[in-house]
Amino acid sequence: AGNVPDIIDIGSNSYPWQNWASKDILTDLYPLMETEGGLEKEDLLDNVRDAYEVNDELYILPSTLTLNCMMAKSSNVKGITVLTPETMFQLEEGLAADANLFFWHNQENIMMNMVYHNLTQFVDYEKGECYFNTPEFKEILEYVQAQPEEFEFEEGAEIIAYLRTDKAILHDLTMSQSVDYQFFKEMFGGDVTCLGFGNGDMESLELTLCGSALAITESCQNKDVAWQFVEFYVTGAGQNTGTGWGIPSTKAGFETFLTDAGERQDITQYTSGDVTLEIGNATEEDIEEMRALMERANVCYYTD
Repeated sequence: AGNVPDIIDIGSNSYPWQNWASKDILTDLYPLMETEGGLEKEDLLDNVRDAYEVNDELYILPSTLTLNCMMAKSSNVKGITVLTPETMFQLEEGLAADANLFFWHNQENIMMNMVYHNLTQFVDYEKGECYFNTPEFKEILEYVQAQPEEFEFEEGAEIIAYLRTDKAILHDLTMSQSVDYQFFKEMFGGDVTCLGFGNGDMESLELTLCGSALAITESCQNKDVAWQFVEFYVTGAGQNTGTGWGIPSTKAGFETFLTDAGERQDITQYTSGDVTLEIGNATEEDIEEMRALMERANVCYYTD
């Protein structure tokens, strides 16, 4: 391309950084981490490495992330921990006549959860093949076609009431702060289960870039100096430790994130209908549940 930058911020999930890496446009950061006394490979959360490595090499270094999954009452999912089209049909069969899988019940949202979050069931990137002409995919299309095209809002409908009375079973959780997890857990008003999405033969919660994710180009003439900046940013200001916004990508940063959650002093109030939720500091149970969720998140959300 000619005159390209030394460092690129891949902060948007729509940048095709995996394609750039495969075309040798970006530099593997692991060899640059071998400088004495600096950030090491083992300092990153293990699942962050799993999610963002390409062929055991790391081309972008996220500073902070969000975690994406689906939440439900444990009593409603009966041991299901992964949402695939098959398990969604299974849950659909057990619904009451006035209930839906989602509060936002329309064709687009259903397709997003059945297909987009399970895209590897229908697309094989390594082989360059797609499978949209199968009986399984046709069954999804027929089901979605029978659902409302637009979300039909009932006057007076409150999402908390829908979730607590089982008129809606699932709700997506995007966790960038500890209060996000606490809030949605309180919305359900009981024991909850977080469900991942089907990615090949494994179930996983998704990680999404939040803030900056820095990459060094292969054309950079001073990679050691560029790495000094990347390391300084990712382990310092970019981790946002103390603010609670975004989940840090390093082990030390994540521990600070959890500690801050347990020591938070302010109270966040949310009112929906006749229900008021008050969210304060995270309990030990909340902290251990968030730690367990993060350990399950090993796939990066990559916009196609």
